[in-house]
Amino acid sequence: MGVKDGRIPNSRLTSSSVWPSNSVSMGRLDFELVAGAWLAAEDDSDPWVKIDLGKPSYVTGVIVQGRNRPISPYYRQWVTSVYISHSLDDIDWVFALEQECGTKKVYAANFDFNSHVTLLFPGPINARYVRIHPITHHEHPSMRFEVLGGHNITTR
Repeated sequence: MGVKDGRIPNSRLTSSSVWPSNSVSMGRLDFELVAGAWLAAEDDSDPWVKIDLGKPSYVTGVIVQGRNRPISPYYRQWVTSVYISHSLDDIDWVFALEQECGTKKVYAANFDFNSHVTLLFPGPINARYVRIHPITHHEHPSMRFEVLGGHNITTR
């Protein structure tokens, strides 16, 4: 929906924290320069990235990918499971499938640093904001990401 290709500008990508000298914009899917991903700060006990789609949209899921630094084993980092939450107003947040199942859905994520893992909702949701919350990780919470969905919802 525009994270990878820049249609969603850096100003609409935020996070709970960032590793020094990184930024959340380095988390764009397939980003290959410098640090090669968004990295949470070492002391962040509840990390997340937030994507502001600009207006309410149909969202069908997300794609996650690990950190693009395969040259050193130290930099082979990725998230292995995540929660996904969404909001229309950036105040009231709902976790994927929480209302339907009574618990937050844990999505299995990456198993390596470079594969795309697509995480789909059972059906489209109406959201302006999407958060990806790493739960478990390999080495360090690091990821690249994209939001999937359809057209923007128009109001009349």
